[in-house]
Amino acid sequence: MLRSWAISNLLECQDVITFGVVVSVYLLKLASWILYPLSWVLLLLILSLLLSLFHRRLLSRTVFVLALVFLWVAAMPVTGQYALQSLEQQYPMQTIDKMATAEVIVLLGGGMGGDAPPERLHPDLGDAADRVWYAAQLYLAGKAPVIIASGGVIGWKGEVQTEAAAMRQLLEALSVPSQAIVDEGLSLTTFENAINSGLILDQRSVRRVLLVTSASHMPRALHVFQRQLPDIVFMPATTDVRALPLETSLLNWLPSASGLARTTEAWHEWVGYAMYVMKGWI
Repeated sequence: MLRSWAISNLLECQDVITFGVVVSVYLLKLASWILYPLSWVLLLLILSLLLSLFHRRLLSRTVFVLALVFLWVAAMPVTGQYALQSLEQQYPMQTIDKMATAEVIVLLGGGMGGDAPPERLHPDLGDAADRVWYAAQLYLAGKAPVIIASGGVIGWKGEVQTEAAAMRQLLEALSVPSQAIVDEGLSLTTFENAINSGLILDQRSVRRVLLVTSASHMPRALHVFQRQLPDIVFMPATTDVRALPLETSLLNWLPSASGLARTTEAWHEWVGYAMYVMKGWI
């Protein structure tokens, strides 16, 4: 059983999260947006415009060129490749037969969107929906008898179904029985995933857990789970690997939307990790 101080800490954190969850998530998203590469470019362009209005033409042009160079570098596929590799190589993906057995699989949200009638009548599979597929394969391979699907619903996205419920639908479609799935539909952040899943794990006296999430997200997720739930052994079950080896080609040095998206994804994890360290969550 988890130590009493740890349980008390989890319950206190749960109260704080319940009270201020909306404000906290909004502020986190806003802070992340300000620090994203594209946001930096936009801010530099605005600064260049302001300098031009105040007749600081040389400095205005310098800032404008800096913005373009920064955008070019951030949007190159090679930049996104190396940025994601710095995260994904920390916990490489393993074949299912090499994965250890556990008592529970904790499946983190972030790969699916819930339904939103009347426009969307079924869950939406995002880029990271590999997480759900992989969790199902681990279960079917006998690696754990229970899957905790952890993910809430973000109101401003227009969705009405929690991600936990959406993941349940896909898991059942992948032949995971309903009784083997536990919904945790309150969490909106990785920290909340750890706190809310931890309460369920303690109720079941769980000691060994397979943690399923994307390769780039695994460093932050694993560390926050280990910090908040020190009496449980969490084993990384990595999936959704994005940074594949690139061919030697001029095209990989030219800016693209996909290149910028990958750089931004890695940037999001770096910023998130730094924020979690500052908050004492890691």
